[in-house]
Amino acid sequence: MKKIIVIGAGGHAISVAESVFSSGFEIECFVDINSKQKSIFNCPIVKEVPYRKNIDIVIAIADNFKRNSIVNDLKKKYSKINFPNIFHKFASISNYAGFGEGNIVMQNAVVGSKSKIGSFCIVNSSSNVDHNNTLDDFSSLAPGAVLGGNVKIGKRTAVCIGATIKNNIQISSDVVIGANSYVNKNFKSNLVVYGTPAKEIRNRNKYDKYL
Repeated sequence: MKKIIVIGAGGHAISVAESVFSSGFEIECFVDINSKQKSIFNCPIVKEVPYRKNIDIVIAIADNFKRNSIVNDLKKKYSKINFPNIFHKFASISNYAGFGEGNIVMQNAVVGSKSKIGSFCIVNSSSNVDHNNTLDDFSSLAPGAVLGGNVKIGKRTAVCIGATIKNNIQISSDVVIGANSYVNKNFKSNLVVYGTPAKEIRNRNKYDKYL
């Protein structure tokens, strides 16, 4: 069984680990400099990446901005790292969907035909990406989020728990869509939007916490 290193040891990492095991990997270790735990699922938690050439790494960090920064740092520090896509065996993924690298698709999630998932995206449990959607790099769908057909999600945008976006909508980069919102119009970058229907609540600054 091929080994993989998980970056992060918080609650999201536990969910990611389930998908990692399901997709046929063995976890070598979790890496988290701040964790007070010693292990998760009997896998050790260490402070630094035990680097060697061609190691496999999955980024188990839910915050899209932090995940982006960590990937940038890893690629600068280490020359040969693989970021495989992690697909839970109970996810439903079209043979006609496309993926970059380092994505995580969790249990009971759906990725429909002709959808394009960038790199380092999270498609969380029971979320639904219908046909012809585009998720740009480092974007995320929380559990139960639903995208109609032909929706475009920008870089680092977060669609929170239970939010629904109707077909043919475009959401730009660095947007947070609040839980259980219904989105029926386009939104520009760097916003927090919420409601049914969703409305602009405020501007969003880079690295603002949303989880």
